Amino acid sequence: MGIVKMKSLAREYIWWPSINKDIELIASQCTGCAKYKKRPPLAPLTHWPWAASPMERVHIDFADYKGVQLLIVVDAYTKYLWTCVMGQDTTTPRLLRQLDSIFADRGLPTTIVSDNGPQFTSLLFAEHMKANGIKHVLTP
Repeated sequence: MGIVKMKSLAREYIWWPSINKDIELIASQCTGCAKYKKRPPLAPLTHWPWAASPMERVHIDFADYKGVQLLIVVDAYTKYLWTCVMGQDTTTPRLLRQLDSIFADRGLPTTIVSDNGPQFTSLLFAEHMKANGIKHVLTP
């Protein structure tokens, strides 16, 4: 049972001024609730074709580590991994500066794969990819 149903059911039988807050507190501390709560459906796995050479396809995403955002870049062929500390600045201009720094050292990739994060779906990102001849693929 979800928290909304739990509150609704409780209000059918009893009420007090802080009922919502109290039920939310109890539910947040309930191990059974956490174990059995509905989770969003898992996205189907995408099987990518094998890359034929370094920098043919790179996958990029952000990760959070102890409140600090990291840019993760992985070359699909070599499995080489770059991590860039972004702090809290994950804007598109900052992202592009980090990618340009990596690509200045290793060369431009043919394809970049990312999720649908706002930095990756921005017009600035799309224009930068087009200007550099990089195909951008969004994951479902």
